[in-house]
Amino acid sequence: MSDVVYRVRDLVVRRGERRLLDGVDLDVPAGEMLAIVGPNGAGKSTLVGVLAGDVHPDHGRVELEGREVAQWRPRELAQRRSVLLQSHAVSFGYTVDEIIAMGRSPWPADSQRDAAVIDHAVRRADVAHLRDRSYLVLSGGERARVSLARVLAQDTPILLLDEPTAALDLRHQEDVLRCAAEDARAGRTVIVVLHDLSLAAAYASRIVMLDRGRVAAQGRPRDVLTPERVRTVYGIDIALLTGPDGSLLVVPDRRPTPERNR
Repeated sequence: MSDVVYRVRDLVVRRGERRLLDGVDLDVPAGEMLAIVGPNGAGKSTLVGVLAGDVHPDHGRVELEGREVAQWRPRELAQRRSVLLQSHAVSFGYTVDEIIAMGRSPWPADSQRDAAVIDHAVRRADVAHLRDRSYLVLSGGERARVSLARVLAQDTPILLLDEPTAALDLRHQEDVLRCAAEDARAGRTVIVVLHDLSLAAAYASRIVMLDRGRVAAQGRPRDVLTPERVRTVYGIDIALLTGPDGSLLVVPDRRPTPERNR
């Protein structure tokens, strides 16, 4: 856990006059599962894009394993980190098997290893029953799981997952994050954007909360997800409960108050 995989210093990303990220500092050690949380427009996806090397910062320094991300060649990056984006659009009628096999493209062809890695990814993403189907006829949740299988088939030491649970049912939300947590315990670095604060608390070893492009807090889930901070950043009152397994549950406080009744 002592080796720093990503080191970010004074990161700024602008779009016109607006700062999507504003002075972000962040260290991500190897073997950590880091959750990035924050309200809509906080800069979460932009931060993932910078870490992936797909978004170029206007200011600051972003290092991957001691080298600036911009200095990595595309194939080198593809062998170090895999990226699951929010959107899962495909314009052509590839089969699920063909989509997942695209994850092997950064690596030299090795039919035996490729088949083994793909089969493993298919099982973990629970898409074995979809392998012969066209990607275009799948539901949103099925597409999300196929895209996850493609990322897993890429077999990189770093996983960048942008809202991987957004289109999934309850069971598959848990499956995806359990899978990510297992990878982190095995030594991979997992960075995941989540809107569900309870899922972030249950599975992440550390949370970074963004607010209007800045880091509002970072640390252990119980230290970051306080009622006062969530109220300040999200503009909503919450209650903190303890789940049957001891994990932190973050739920809206819906009790009527004079202020809410106005």
